Amino acid sequence: MICLKKREFVMFMMLMVISLCISLITPTFLTPSNLLSIVMNNIILAIMAMGMTLVIVTSGIDVSVGSQLGFAAIFVGLVALIPDSNILTVLAVGIVSGIVLGLLNGILIAGAEIPAIVVTLGTMNIFRGSLLLYTNGKWVTALPAWYTSLYNTSVMGIP
Repeated sequence: MICLKKREFVMFMMLMVISLCISLITPTFLTPSNLLSIVMNNIILAIMAMGMTLVIVTSGIDVSVGSQLGFAAIFVGLVALIPDSNILTVLAVGIVSGIVLGLLNGILIAGAEIPAIVVTLGTMNIFRGSLLLYTNGKWVTALPAWYTSLYNTSVMGIP
């Protein structure tokens, strides 16, 4: 039975009311193309949220995931710029860099028994600072066409 006093239910109902109001004001809001656009623009956050759910369920916290994502994205972009790189290499680099950064946090938390919030706040700043130092705050540009075309790829009609 749904309890009306639960925060999740109240938040869900607020989201429904806001969505209804927006759809009344803007008729294109609830169109399939707009809903697909919303999903496409938030899929990376959804994937990160699934991983964070596992961390939070186990009574942990990781505030460095955004910096880890940025670190892996820059690293992947730089590898994509290598003349003979391909999609498999880029995927492997992205996965391995995420594993290494997460493993670093895990070793410090479990091995050194440092509280997770302290470790992840520290590594967040280390990852972000090293990225700013290396890139000088600039975007990775001039990515190859095979890499940028991945965003427009569909499999069985699903982007």
